[in-house]
Amino acid sequence: MIILEKKCLLDGASASSTTKDQELSETWYIKYDEVAIDPSEAIRHSGFFCGDEHPNNFGLSLQSIDAESISGQEWIIALNYTTEQTNKNNADTGNGQDFKTDVQFSKWTYQRVVTKDKETNLPVVNSAGEPFDSPVVEEVACPTISVTRRKSSPDMNIIEKIGSINSGAFKLVGIDIPAYCAQLSDYRIERGQDTDFNPYYTQTFEFKLNFNKSVDTGKTIGFKAEVANTGFRVNKGEGKYANITYQGEPITSPAFLTEDGTSGTDTPNYLQFVINDLENFSSFNLPTRYPNY
Repeated sequence: MIILEKKCLLDGASASSTTKDQELSETWYIKYDEVAIDPSEAIRHSGFFCGDEHPNNFGLSLQSIDAESISGQEWIIALNYTTEQTNKNNADTGNGQDFKTDVQFSKWTYQRVVTKDKETNLPVVNSAGEPFDSPVVEEVACPTISVTRRKSSPDMNIIEKIGSINSGAFKLVGIDIPAYCAQLSDYRIERGQDTDFNPYYTQTFEFKLNFNKSVDTGKTIGFKAEVANTGFRVNKGEGKYANITYQGEPITSPAFLTEDGTSGTDTPNYLQFVINDLENFSSFNLPTRYPNY
């Protein structure tokens, strides 16, 4: 869905008004290019996300979003900002008390082979220029972020997204996370009950972060796989291949290949692959700043 018209009705301008109060309510008029079947679809395509900072008052964060239809294409979006980033959205229960979003930080580790000296950028090889029989391995420590919030009902569709990585950059509890650098490693649901015996659910999103950089370019690639572009054969076209030889004999260890794979090369180079499912984590409407209240 594409937004054809969007304006703030608080002051009739295209941008929100400023305020120094602890709470702020705004209404927006949005017209889409097609019909939204229900309020949730209208909200999902509005560009507003719970937890976002107010554009003109960074002390306020978006607490709740409601939508009312004028027509299928025209909607009034009601926003409620507050200095406390809570999750009382959509009539969440709790005897009138807000449940503040809980954020926990920890770490996870993994191992990877080191191919270049990180100070000199020279290959990690022996004095004869050959790789070591046992490769040099480093242990990498990375952050883990868990965000727990209360909702009136769980979203079971998120379960199937565990293991996915972020398809685009997004902001989580004050951290700018580039594409491919966050993995939804767990999604837990617990049922609770308030003093009035009203049920509620706590949702815990756990993200593993990985800010791994490309050996070739130095750019952050996160969970994208980067492997050496090596092989024993070269591509001769039309589905034909030829062995790479050294002193007339086929090589016994893989050699680096050129980008098109038609010949060997002495220049190390690497290939990148996305091996995890991709997901837009911005759609989870999680806190974008920290401290979160």
